[in-house]
Amino acid sequence: MVELKIGDGAEREDMSSQVAGLAISGGSAADVTVFTQYYLQTRAALRAYLGTMLFNDAACEDCMQDAVLVVWNKRQKHWQVEDFRRMAFTCARFKALSWLKKHKPAQHLNLSPELSARLAQKAAEATEVHADQQLERIEALRACVETLPENQREMIKARYESLDADELALVADKQQRKMNAVYKQLERTRHALRQCVESKLGGQQ
Repeated sequence: MVELKIGDGAEREDMSSQVAGLAISGGSAADVTVFTQYYLQTRAALRAYLGTMLFNDAACEDCMQDAVLVVWNKRQKHWQVEDFRRMAFTCARFKALSWLKKHKPAQHLNLSPELSARLAQKAAEATEVHADQQLERIEALRACVETLPENQREMIKARYESLDADELALVADKQQRKMNAVYKQLERTRHALRQCVESKLGGQQ
């Protein structure tokens, strides 16, 4: 049995809540070294991905550690970092969905699964260098979307989530509004979201 050790010094301490003490078996020291390298290249984006799904730091850490253990058990000798990354995000997604199903946090009920998935995908595309900043912006956007009235969230969903080109027209009919009015409302909503996001980010500085 080999104990997984990630990083040295301050870096190891920073990551202790994610992987310290995680016992893994069936691998050599060389396996652990490669696994660690791949993890270090993936962890920021993976953490951002989980953050957009769970919005709960403790849950993110638990799902991160569980996902890492699953990836270790599924690893293959021929894997490159892209293979590691693909499996890590897949495992993290299932762990997060399982957590949401079990806990059913109220703060997640306002956003549709589709929009949550889009935000999570943006987080997954974050680079190691910019992941923290991108995560902050995505989290701010999510919080701002949740404050929108239901009719505006409905428009946003129809415009940016639906694969049906007529979905926005259906929303306009439902809300008894002309398409021109709907497009104007969408523009006002986008502007309001931009202002809301900048306000939240500015308040964190």
